[in-house]
Amino acid sequence: MFDNPAQLKDWEGLYSLDLDQLVQSRQQLSLEQLLIQPKYRFLMLDTRHFSDGFKTELLASIENLDEKVMGFWRTRIISRP
Repeated sequence: MFDNPAQLKDWEGLYSLDLDQLVQSRQQLSLEQLLIQPKYRFLMLDTRHFSDGFKTELLASIENLDEKVMGFWRTRIISRP
């Protein structure tokens, strides 16, 4: 995801992200260390920039996805006025 030029361009525009600084951080830090940095922790991923295979792997990597999604929708429906 950090090697995808279209995604990086989106992040640059959405978050005013300094791409040179991101490259430098990637060289100095592990992925885990990079992702705990506040400015990188909650970057949204736009799946339109990625292959179907990547999307499948991404979804498969989320444990209990069905439960999490249903929990989200239950919370949204129940908390409506």
